[in-house]
Amino acid sequence: MAGWSNAKFFCASLDEVVVYSIASSVFVRITSATRSKVVFGSPWRSAVFVALIFLSGVGFSLLSDLRGERSSLSTGSSDWSPLFAATLACFGGLLALGLGFHLHAAWRTKPYGALGLKYYAAPRVGVLLFLATSALTVLANKGTVHLHHYFVAWVASLFCCFDHPLSLLCLCATTGIYLQGVAAYGPVDLYED
Repeated sequence: MAGWSNAKFFCASLDEVVVYSIASSVFVRITSATRSKVVFGSPWRSAVFVALIFLSGVGFSLLSDLRGERSSLSTGSSDWSPLFAATLACFGGLLALGLGFHLHAAWRTKPYGALGLKYYAAPRVGVLLFLATSALTVLANKGTVHLHHYFVAWVASLFCCFDHPLSLLCLCATTGIYLQGVAAYGPVDLYED
């Protein structure tokens, strides 16, 4: 039975990575010719992109192995260590800075521009509103919401659609953290009874 359990875990994880990757590729425009050229235009760029994804996943895995990092972002959990709270505050700050950078970049960059910022923000805010509505529905029905670090990273990756080096670095980091989480913990299960 262990063989089937491992195969089921692998297939479910692979299914999720494929589906989330397709959604991400639309949001970050990786399939556009100009974006693909920026990211994968040379063997050197491709190698750096993949290496940064790998290193961010490994780095996050090492961080999560620290003794104080065994806590969780779940509505049913409140036993946060000081190290976990500090790490959460640091990553929350980085997330806010990254979001601010990307909103500013959308405001300054064609095709979005000052008046077109809504076209950049609307689909991403739509995803956030859908997730918030789902979470509130689960909580209203006495369920719990478990906000996995790798799911947060995937949502953050949806904002990383610019050719600026900082946007590309954010895309590498969020993709690496997402892949690390799926590999270590399996498919995202946000809602629990």
